[in-house]
Amino acid sequence: MLLTWLLTGGVVVVILMMPALIQTLFAIPATAAARANSVATLALCLGCVCYGLLADRFGFRRVLMVGALALFGATVAPYLGVRSAPQHLIPPYALAGFCVGVVGVVPIAMVDALPPAIRSSGISFACNVAYAKSGGLIPLLIVWWLRSDVNVPVYDVAAACAAGVFAAWFGTRSDSPR
Repeated sequence: MLLTWLLTGGVVVVILMMPALIQTLFAIPATAAARANSVATLALCLGCVCYGLLADRFGFRRVLMVGALALFGATVAPYLGVRSAPQHLIPPYALAGFCVGVVGVVPIAMVDALPPAIRSSGISFACNVAYAKSGGLIPLLIVWWLRSDVNVPVYDVAAACAAGVFAAWFGTRSDSPR
């Protein structure tokens, strides 16, 4: 479930929610937010491939931990950068999108975390429960909490990244490069 939180924290908050959030919080025009989001989504696709290749070479546990930390750092950049230089939104958002690509390694860790006898039902249960909580409730909580602190999306991604590091370190059985 912690790995699913990393996945939803990256995809839901950084890719799906960020365009609307930066429009509302920082008065970014809708076209600029959509353009930056398109670039970030393309970078996400490239990131998935790169993180997958890195996981094959160095093992998914290391890649998940380093990638989750990179995702946290890269998520902070668009929020801080938009405040100081909104015209330079695309590069930090593209970097954040690329770092969301670490979610491409999450299925490998999920498969490794469970023995074959319960793997399918275990992953299905964990994903569905975690998505209901983090994918369904977190966006509502972020919108509600934004009234008191505009950095809430960054806090959520930070918590999701910490959960991903914890799950990669303690929740997997092996970490041999493939």
